[in-house]
Amino acid sequence: MDSYFFIKFLAILSFINGVSLIISNESRRNMIINLQKDSFIISMGYISILIGASFVILHNIWEFSIFGLVTFFGWLTLIKGFILVCFPQLVSNKSYSLKTLKIRGIFSFLLAVLFFYYAYF
Repeated sequence: MDSYFFIKFLAILSFINGVSLIISNESRRNMIINLQKDSFIISMGYISILIGASFVILHNIWEFSIFGLVTFFGWLTLIKGFILVCFPQLVSNKSYSLKTLKIRGIFSFLLAVLFFYYAYF
């Protein structure tokens, strides 16, 4: 598979996540409610494992460029999924605020801009 496919995939995911967290207070409130449920956390863990394993298997390129960054995010996603499935109480016991999630949304949006730049220019 083409490496730019993975960059575009990360750009779209980061963009949707970032915009939804920046714009929608309801989205942030629902996320805070859902992050208290172990079933939701474990489901998110399996989705993260699926995405992370796909990146690791199909795009394991270690170099000091955007391609290495994509591989790094793939490994982080795989590790995050493992932690979410094995230790959901680490997430459910943590307190979240609307402001913190908005800051995460801004970070995600900026990351999307970076990935879009490298994917299309």
